[in-house]
Amino acid sequence: MSRFVYPLEPLFLSKIWGGTLFQDWYSLQGEDLKIGEVWSASAMREGDCLVTDQGRRLSVFLKENPNLFPMNSETLPFHITLIDAKDDLSIQVHPDDHYAKEQGLASGLSEAWFVLKAEVGAKIELGHKATSKTQLKSWITTKQWDKILNFHDVKPNDLFFIPAGTMHAIGSGSLIYEISQSVDVTYRLYDYDRIDVNSGKMRELHIEDALNVIKAPDPFTYEDLHIPVGAHSDNQIVLQKKGLFQLSLIKSKASNLKLESWGFLTVIEGEGTLDHVKVKTGDTVLIGKCDEELQMTGSFSGIFARIYE
Repeated sequence: MSRFVYPLEPLFLSKIWGGTLFQDWYSLQGEDLKIGEVWSASAMREGDCLVTDQGRRLSVFLKENPNLFPMNSETLPFHITLIDAKDDLSIQVHPDDHYAKEQGLASGLSEAWFVLKAEVGAKIELGHKATSKTQLKSWITTKQWDKILNFHDVKPNDLFFIPAGTMHAIGSGSLIYEISQSVDVTYRLYDYDRIDVNSGKMRELHIEDALNVIKAPDPFTYEDLHIPVGAHSDNQIVLQKKGLFQLSLIKSKASNLKLESWGFLTVIEGEGTLDHVKVKTGDTVLIGKCDEELQMTGSFSGIFARIYE
């Protein structure tokens, strides 16, 4: 057993738009699971991952070991999710801190996406084309979505930061690594008039809340939100958002791994070992604060996420 590397047991969420990829990754049984989300690292009340070799929930384990996992906040401020979008996700938005706290929530929700796989023609939606809140409301009311939405092609290794208050959606045909603030709140604007097979009804929309948090005209362009990631070296930092998180890309070509801080490594390709702990595609491990280099074997790459204060 490693003194610094702790495997996490993920949580699986069935979604109307989910696919079957995760059934293969995690050897899940059931033909109609349609797993859309894997909560790879979560300490939220809505879903708290198990630290498998400790028999403790992540939220508890972090609090019990402040020397390994020092942080200024009471709880883990971010949440890591893998998303298999077989179909389009709803057009949605998340609140900023101010609006969220007015609603009794701990924080707003900004997030980042790293595209792991993308079929030809896969797209995401970012922002809107309305020039005023009045125009936006009118177009939403009359369902003129072709006037509102901004769709963009995506490809593997694309990275996006989506600030709270930004209209967005992941389109079909993408596999996404998502890191977001630790709050489970989404205001849905449009869901393609789909019927949920479980309820027999269309999913709830949250137009009023969404309009309260969306800015018009949109303050961000595609170039503001897209972060180019070229051919990367080992342990390359690709995103830093103060007060939120830092993301680095890790490759196991190096025999050892030296990290500046504790955090979470999600394996996105290959398999091997990290400090004698076996890892493979889809696994996420919690790595404690360590002054030593951690031995790596095999051939794998991953995304390392840590708090960035």
